[in-house]
Amino acid sequence: ARHSLSTWCDLALRSIEHPQVLRFFAHMPMTSAFLRQGEALATGLFGCKESALGKGSFGLARLVGHVGPAITHMHYIHGDDLVRAAVVEREAGTASRQAWADLLGVSLRQISAFIAGDRGFTRLMDHARRQAGWRTNPVSVAGGKAPNLDDDTPGPASHDGQPGVPALSAPALPVSATSAVGLADAEDWIAFSKLVDLSSAIAKGQRTPGQMAAMFGLDEQRVETVMHGLRHWLPHVAQPGKRATREAQSGQVGLTLTAETTAMMTRAKAWMRSRAGHDPTALAADLQFLVSCYDRRDRDFHVREAESLLRLTTLLVGMGVKPSATQVVVRALHPDQAALPAFATAKALGPFSECNRRPIRVRAAAKAASYAKWVGIMPITSSQESCASVYALAAALGRVLLQELPKADVQPLGTAPAKPSSEVSRSTPRDPHA
Repeated sequence: ARHSLSTWCDLALRSIEHPQVLRFFAHMPMTSAFLRQGEALATGLFGCKESALGKGSFGLARLVGHVGPAITHMHYIHGDDLVRAAVVEREAGTASRQAWADLLGVSLRQISAFIAGDRGFTRLMDHARRQAGWRTNPVSVAGGKAPNLDDDTPGPASHDGQPGVPALSAPALPVSATSAVGLADAEDWIAFSKLVDLSSAIAKGQRTPGQMAAMFGLDEQRVETVMHGLRHWLPHVAQPGKRATREAQSGQVGLTLTAETTAMMTRAKAWMRSRAGHDPTALAADLQFLVSCYDRRDRDFHVREAESLLRLTTLLVGMGVKPSATQVVVRALHPDQAALPAFATAKALGPFSECNRRPIRVRAAAKAASYAKWVGIMPITSSQESCASVYALAAALGRVLLQELPKADVQPLGTAPAKPSSEVSRSTPRDPHA
C-alpha cells in the first residue's frame, strides 16, 4: 500500500511542474481526477503549492515514515519514467520542424501533417516514440503478433537517394546464415532501443526469450535468432576490455543512449531500412565491411587501399556521418611524422578530404612502416571524443536484423571466399593492432 501511495502521490505532486503527465492518463477518468489534486496535496503537506516545488520526495518520505527521501525515491516511487517522458515531451516541443524532419527521416510536409491533427504535437511525439520502439497501444503478454502501431501515419516516409556504393565482386566479410533474421521488410525491423532492453534482460538471465517475446509481441524463435546474431556480431564492435567483451559474447548490447548517440543511431537505422527493401544482400556485405574496418582500441574505421577507402567514406556518408564532425586518423611512430599514405587521395577521401588530421602514435617501432600504410576515419562528438563505436554498433545491429541470405551466398565466419588473391586484401582488411 505504501508503494502505491508514494507512486500516485508523487505523480500528482510532479504534475504541477509537468502537466504533460496528465495526458498519459487521459483515458482513465478516476486516475486523472486524483492526479489533478496535486495542488491540494501540496498545500496539505507543505502549506502552499510553491513550497512543494522540487521537494515532493521529502514530503512523501515524511508521509510514509522514512528518515529521508532516498529510500522513498529509490524503492517506493515507481513512476519516474512517466515524469521523464513528460520532460522529454516538453523539451521536444521547443525543437524546430526541420529538426524533427531530420530526426525522423521524413519531410517537412509530413511533420506538418502530424501536428495539424486534433491531437496536435502529441501525435508527432507518439509517432517518434513508436519509431524508437515504445508501445503506445496495449499488447497481450500472452504473445502473438504486435499490432500495427502506425495507423495514424500521414503517409509513407520519403527517403532521399543515397550515395551509390561501389560495386565489388565479393562481400567484405563472409556472410553467416546463423546470424541472419528474415527482417528485410523495412516495416518489420525491431527498434534498436528495443534490442537494448531485450538483449540486456536475456543476457543477464532476468527473462527468458519466451518471456521477452511475449512482452514485446514477437515470435519466440525470432527472439532466439536475434540473440544468436547478437552473440555472433557484438564482440567485433565491443568496447575494449575483458568485461565489455564478455558482455558482448553473452549478447548484451552495450550502448549509452544520449541525445547525440540517439540521433546517430536514428540516422543510421533510417539509411539501413531504406536500403534493406531494395538489396539486402548488398547491404549485408556493406555492413560487414564496416564491422571489419572498425578498430576497437583506437575506435576508428581504417583501411589501406584506395577502393576500400572510397567504399568506406561512401557508406559513412550514407549512415549520416557528417564531415564537419569527423577526423582523419594517421598512424606514425612520432606525431610530427604523421602523413597520409599515397592512396588516400582527395578523390578516395571524398567529403572527408578537408577534415582535421588526428595522429595516433605507434607503440612498436618495428611495425611503424606497416602502420603508416593505414588511414582511418573517426567520427567525433561535440566534445571531440570518438563516436565510431556507435556507427560500428549500428552496423552490427543492422546485420543481425537483415534477411537470411541464399545458401549459395553463405560462408562460415573466418573462411575466405573463393576469389583472386588480388581481392583478398581489399575485402578483408587486417587489424594492424592484432
